[in-house]
Amino acid sequence: MLVNFRFGNYLSYNNLAEFSMVAGKARLHPKHIMKYNDISLLRYASLYGANASGKSNLVKAIGFSRQLIIKGFHSTVTYDKYCKIFESNKGELTNFEYEIILANKIYAYGFAVNLFEKTVHKEWLYSLSNNEEETIFTRELDGNNNRFEINYNFLNLTESDRARFDVYLEDSKELTDSLFITEINKNKKRFLNNRRLSVLNILYSWFVRKLEVISPDETPIENGITNLRKDNGIALANFLDAFGTGVKEICTKEVDHKDLFKELPPNIVKNILEDFKNDSDSNRAHLRTPDNFYELQKRDGDVIVNVVNFKHSIDDVFYTLGEESDGTVRLVEIYDILASKNEKVFVVDEIDRSLHPNLTYNLIKTYLQKNNKGQLIVTTHEDRLLDLEMLRRDEIWFVEKQENGESNLYSLEKYKERFDRDVLKAYLEGRYGSIPQFKVLTDSELNM
Repeated sequence: MLVNFRFGNYLSYNNLAEFSMVAGKARLHPKHIMKYNDISLLRYASLYGANASGKSNLVKAIGFSRQLIIKGFHSTVTYDKYCKIFESNKGELTNFEYEIILANKIYAYGFAVNLFEKTVHKEWLYSLSNNEEETIFTRELDGNNNRFEINYNFLNLTESDRARFDVYLEDSKELTDSLFITEINKNKKRFLNNRRLSVLNILYSWFVRKLEVISPDETPIENGITNLRKDNGIALANFLDAFGTGVKEICTKEVDHKDLFKELPPNIVKNILEDFKNDSDSNRAHLRTPDNFYELQKRDGDVIVNVVNFKHSIDDVFYTLGEESDGTVRLVEIYDILASKNEKVFVVDEIDRSLHPNLTYNLIKTYLQKNNKGQLIVTTHEDRLLDLEMLRRDEIWFVEKQENGESNLYSLEKYKERFDRDVLKAYLEGRYGSIPQFKVLTDSELNM
């Protein structure tokens, strides 16, 4: 679970900003909180602000730093991501730090990089417990080499683990464009047999499997269709019906391979089918096109292609994905946010894209009523959620654009509003900032 996220000198954020999922002092809605030993964490948070205020840049900061950890610098464009408001920032370090819970313990992991030069200057991992900080490892660039400090007492290595770890460490001393946590998880034997050293593998796995960042034009890794075979689509159909889409049933229909040629180039279709056929680890896969969801299945050595159809209440008429409304498609895409039973952290930019305000409101309300183990962080313009009968103060965040273009991030918690305060009215009146400031254009300006 995510505890805190800090970052600075990234896009519109110049100074170090902190986003926290630690519960504040509000007493309302205690079911919105998860307990981990001596810490209380929120299950939900929403960010508000005017267009171009920096809401999406917070989401991008999480997604960007995750990308650097998982895939490294070589496959990531970094040179133009520093805060350009000040030219001197090109030579300054960009910082990212996460505090997360792994196996019921809190760890702080972070790094400082020069994005323009693609150079890692610092990296660190600490164990945080009982208000004490214990170093696991630190790394700092010294000239052209990295200087590591390793807490071998914490790691409690066996002789064989120590020998293998030191080899990995030596390999990383001259790497200036890659994170140590990335290198130690790249095509190397894992340390999962060592309870303490395995945190280096578990930490990396958290970013790969538990943290999911979804931009407005992306979908979660899992969606309603990938859940289809668990119960023949009954739960998804019930979900769509409950949200007023008119969908009563979801089914699949076998189609010819040539149907795929209508939507994709033949060479791409052939490669997809061939790769799936030769994949010994998978008997089922899904293919998304602009107009359809397809399910690929192996049967007697052949690949069977099924198209997913949606049935409404009228007669026996079936509709394809492309014939459904954008709102229905969006609900199918984000279904896993409600259905997931894993401790996943979903960070969604513009959760309300293509959704009617009532759908957005009820989606968040349903999420908060579920007894799930994950967290949901969203940016939204749906102001109906600004209701202390719906949300806690500490679940509401604002991003305000300063006169020089910098983004300022802060929580409603700092205002200590009473439970009976009309938060929506106060927000629209500008009490909390983060609302658009408009300039009235003259006729001559409009006709330029």
